[in-house]
Amino acid sequence: MSGQRTGEDGATDIWRKYEAGRDHHNGEGMYRRVERCHRFYQGDQWHGIKSGGEELPVLNFIRPICTYKVATVAMNDTAVIYSAMDGDAQAAAVCELLTRFAAVQWEKGKMDSKKWAVIKNACIAGDHYLYCYDAREPSESVAHDRTPRLRMRLVGKTSLYLADEQEPDINSQEWIIIAERRPVAQVREEARRNGVAETEIARIAADEVDETGVGYTGAQEVKTDLGKCTSLLYMEKTPEGMKFCRSAQTVIYQPEQMVPGLDVYPVCGMRWSEKMGSARGVGVVEGLIPNQIEVNRTL
Repeated sequence: MSGQRTGEDGATDIWRKYEAGRDHHNGEGMYRRVERCHRFYQGDQWHGIKSGGEELPVLNFIRPICTYKVATVAMNDTAVIYSAMDGDAQAAAVCELLTRFAAVQWEKGKMDSKKWAVIKNACIAGDHYLYCYDAREPSESVAHDRTPRLRMRLVGKTSLYLADEQEPDINSQEWIIIAERRPVAQVREEARRNGVAETEIARIAADEVDETGVGYTGAQEVKTDLGKCTSLLYMEKTPEGMKFCRSAQTVIYQPEQMVPGLDVYPVCGMRWSEKMGSARGVGVVEGLIPNQIEVNRTL
């Protein structure tokens, strides 16, 4: 699969795919647009303007519009309900148990709060995602630990990289990458637990925040002894199941693991409004920015 290192810089194949996705996002202006939309939503609407210290006027009508639209959608109750399609009594009893299990996991995962966050960020930037996983260690198989420890994590638009940016069906993607910034010490410790050689672990080093760090710069990261690095979670669908592994720039620090029978990605997302020929969505803010600029100019 993707664990090989290629090129003079020794980057992994997974890192190469990430770079290709980053180049695509840059070509589309995604990072710049997403950051601009969030700035206008938050009221930072004169960003970059030299005013000589003068406070420039802002009448932020974008935020209340988004607040209303988000509330209109998010106020609807949401639940996972299993039902037997054929009316079989035994199947219905199993579905009832699954529905109760889903309700417990929904509450434990604070999914009502996460639902609001997904909808809000999709409204602002166009799309937002949720990654679900089992926090049990690979050694803690269902044969030894039958209590799932499900976790749900929000994933921003600019942190998700797709094999095909024109395919809106996420489960038709050949692979998906989720990028995150993690402390080097934490990544190295995880590599040791996974049995990675110390010579390889030493290759895991801090790197600089680039344009993908929407909303912050490297200067704003908390400075630790070893710093932070970009970590990539790689998922690939195969006929046998789902492959997972984790990579830094030059090291696969979580070797490939297969989950047999898993035929859907543990990632779901919301697109506020569909965009033709794109896997991404269009939010509310971007279309309001020209009007907001004109209003601010007249104040």
